[in-house]
Amino acid sequence: MSAVARRRPLRAAIQNLVNDPSAQLLLYLAVVVALTHVHDPRFLIALLGAAVLALLLLERNARDLLKRAFLAVALVNATVSTGYLVAALWHGEPWLEVVIRLSARVFLLTLLTLWVARRIDWRTAARRWPALRFLLVISEAQIRAFQRLLTEYRLAWRSRTTGRPSLAVRYRGSAHQVGVLMDRALAQGEEVTRAMRSRGAMDDRP
Repeated sequence: MSAVARRRPLRAAIQNLVNDPSAQLLLYLAVVVALTHVHDPRFLIALLGAAVLALLLLERNARDLLKRAFLAVALVNATVSTGYLVAALWHGEPWLEVVIRLSARVFLLTLLTLWVARRIDWRTAARRWPALRFLLVISEAQIRAFQRLLTEYRLAWRSRTTGRPSLAVRYRGSAHQVGVLMDRALAQGEEVTRAMRSRGAMDDRP
C-alpha cells in the first residue's frame, strides 16, 4: 500500500472530526479553559489579534461580529476596569497589566463564544450527552420566553409614547424593564426547580 493510500483514512478521520459539532463543542470548551490559564497580557493580545485576523479572513460579517462582541463587553468591562483602577490607585498598586489582561481575555472569550455560536448547531452538538441536551432545551425555552416578553414590553412602550422620550425617561424605562425581567427570571427559575425536583431530576434534599 502506498503512502498516499495510507494517508487517506487518516485524512478522512481528521476531516470528520473537524466537521463534527460535538468535537467542535469540546474544542471550544478546551480553548476556553486554556485561555483562563493564560496570564501574560502580551500573549493574550497576540491571541486576540490572531482571532480577529482569522475572523476577517473566514467570516463575511466579521465587522458585525466584532461590533456585537464589543457592545456586549464594553459597559461591564469599563465598569470593572474603572473600579479596579480606582482601588489600585488608592492602595498604590500597579494596575495597567491587570486591566489589559482583563480586557483582552474578556473580549477574546466573548468574540470566540459569538463566533462558535454562529457556526455550531448546539442541538446536534449535544446529541451525545442527554443531560446537556435536556439543559439546552430548558435554556432555549427560557430564552424564547424572555425574548417574547421583551418584544411585548417594547411594543407596549412604543404604543404609549407619543413623541421621542428624553434620555432620563428612557433610562427609567430600561431600569423598569430590567427589574421585570429579573423578577420573572427568579419566578420561572423557582418553578423550573420545583418541577425538576418533583420529577426526580434533582435530589438535593438533606
